[in-house]
Amino acid sequence: MSGYIYHVTEFVPMDETWTTRFLTTRKYEATKFLFNELGAGKSIGTFEVTRSRDGRADTSVFVDPYEFMKIDLGEA
Repeated sequence: MSGYIYHVTEFVPMDETWTTRFLTTRKYEATKFLFNELGAGKSIGTFEVTRSRDGRADTSVFVDPYEFMKIDLGEA
């Protein structure tokens, strides 16, 4: 059975590094994690989401966090 692994990282300005914050095979869990982080006052711009099939590096793609969370910026 093949599925996706969602990898959520956050930029840490103090160290100028990307830190893994959440890893899951369920999109709704990653969405819930980000929703809670946004509710705590963090900016969506500090997060990156990548998705890979079965965790294989050659299938890894970046997913826009705004699209991932279905946030409409209202730009036309």
